[in-house]
Amino acid sequence: TTRLVINQHGRSRIEYEVKVKGTFSDKIEASGVVLRIPVPPNTSNVKVKVGKGRAKYDPSINAIVWKFRSFPGQASYALRGEVHMMALIQDKQWSRPPISMDFQVPTYTASGLHV
Repeated sequence: TTRLVINQHGRSRIEYEVKVKGTFSDKIEASGVVLRIPVPPNTSNVKVKVGKGRAKYDPSINAIVWKFRSFPGQASYALRGEVHMMALIQDKQWSRPPISMDFQVPTYTASGLHV
């Protein structure tokens, strides 16, 4: 599961807090986990702190990309970030796209059948 808290401070700064938890057995481990957290297109600077994994801002997709090599079941991790935005001549409302996530859980199927 993923939980996102966004606090916007004026027109130039947004604080992000993202918590992600593996809701599968602690005997199983996900691999190749990648979260993409969208940021506004007028982002100028991003500062990110994570408990595990690596996170960086990718301006080509306007997102913070958070990667894990492995993610154990029942584990929980957090990302805190601060996004600074450039001033725009016209205020344009930003429709926040959803967070996207890619991962693989070897030997685990959607039906719960173990292979």
